[in-house]
Amino acid sequence: MFAILDEGWQPRIWQPAGPDWTAVTRALLAQGSRWLALVQLRSGMASPVPMPGDVALTRALFRHLRLLDMHLVDHLIVQGDTHFSFRARGLL
Repeated sequence: MFAILDEGWQPRIWQPAGPDWTAVTRALLAQGSRWLALVQLRSGMASPVPMPGDVALTRALFRHLRLLDMHLVDHLIVQGDTHFSFRARGLL
């Protein structure tokens, strides 16, 4: 799920993740926003620690948005009451 954020980094709308970036990019443009957060929910006993695919997704999204003068604020992986923040870990 993507959170399209306002200038204060507060969620404006939530955009479901899709097979490509075009829907997210269109939603950002429609909202007049340049800020995006990716929130990934993990169920069951899975750890919130990112897997290689999570890191690759974050890097690709970061590069894609930067070309459009838009910004990935964070990629949060949430599992139960614990989470992993790419921003807090210095990965963004």
